[in-house]
Amino acid sequence: MMNYQMTLNELVTTTEQARANYRRHGNETSRMFYEFWYVLLGTEAFDQQTLTLRCPLALEEMYRLAIDAP
Repeated sequence: MMNYQMTLNELVTTTEQARANYRRHGNETSRMFYEFWYVLLGTEAFDQQTLTLRCPLALEEMYRLAIDAP
């Protein structure tokens, strides 16, 4: 089995697609997929051990892809 690591661009694109799917369908499954990819994007943005910013571009994308809570 090949070990494949996504690039930041691929991660952002996948998160965008999951977000669009969640907005289109609004069901629990699509919400879970969106949250999974959004959290994964957050792990790229921040170092959880030191709570420092690792990737400013990932943080910008998180702001752009955030969904306002009702």
